[in-house]
Amino acid sequence: MEQLIVKFKLPLLERLDTINYIVSQGWKKTDNKFHVVFNGSKGYLDSIEIGCEGIQPKNRENFIDIYSYRAKCGKLMNKMVSIYHSEEKGVRVEIKE
Repeated sequence: MEQLIVKFKLPLLERLDTINYIVSQGWKKTDNKFHVVFNGSKGYLDSIEIGCEGIQPKNRENFIDIYSYRAKCGKLMNKMVSIYHSEEKGVRVEIKE
């Protein structure tokens, strides 16, 4: 069964306390170690991966494609991010208005 781990506005990913909140809430709600990985390409931030120990299919449902969520001015769009976890599918990230 999938459960909600955290919910926050996308621009908050630029804050270290938000990253800490993701990994601590992930641990508290699942007993699995969570991680947040920043991936760069050609001099810019490309994606953010949120995962945990255990099963994580290679479907990229746990990635945030940062390039798709940047405004023309370069700032992150004000979208709502929900992070879910299930024992069967691992971490899933959902982004909505």
